[in-house]
Amino acid sequence: MSLDQALAHLVITVAGTIPLLILAFVAYIKAKTAAIKSTSLETKMDENTQLTKEGNRAARESALAASTAAATSVRQATAIDEHLHGTEVQLLRTDQTAVNANTKADAAWDFIIKRTQVEAKEKKLVDENGYVIEEVRKVYEALSDELKVIYQTNDGDNLPLRELLMRIEARMGDRLVKEICVPYGIYHGACLWIAAQLAKEINGHGIAGRTP
Repeated sequence: MSLDQALAHLVITVAGTIPLLILAFVAYIKAKTAAIKSTSLETKMDENTQLTKEGNRAARESALAASTAAATSVRQATAIDEHLHGTEVQLLRTDQTAVNANTKADAAWDFIIKRTQVEAKEKKLVDENGYVIEEVRKVYEALSDELKVIYQTNDGDNLPLRELLMRIEARMGDRLVKEICVPYGIYHGACLWIAAQLAKEINGHGIAGRTP
């Protein structure tokens, strides 16, 4: 076989293998692409699985935190309720104590008022009908204007006698002691009761506080 023939045979042989090589390369490319897709899918599945696990864990943690917060709120609400209940009981006790104190104070004032009325009668500072006699009225003339103001500014028409007595004593108690009680020997409160009676009479009313 000549050199030319050999070259021609080689060319034919090579030309015949090229399609096979191309097919083999294409098959390789397809297989590689399929493998890459498969790997990518598995990766995505793994990522999705991981995300699902993380989501489930986060949900459990969130639920646990919510449960803990709810339990804490319940405990706090219970504590507040117990505190309020205790405060309410204490307030009721305080109110009862105040009521008892007021009752005792009222009883004390009732006794004082009775003593002042008895003293006024025994010392003949009032007549048989309970009105202040003229001589005593003259002693109180210097106080009449102030007594009138005290009565009017404190709504004396609707004021219990004990309250009127306290208002007069608070406003002019020292003056009563110095100008009336001590100089005229009235030591059991009659000077204060007479002041209240005159304050009422000055404002156009009858005898003040025949009953407390």
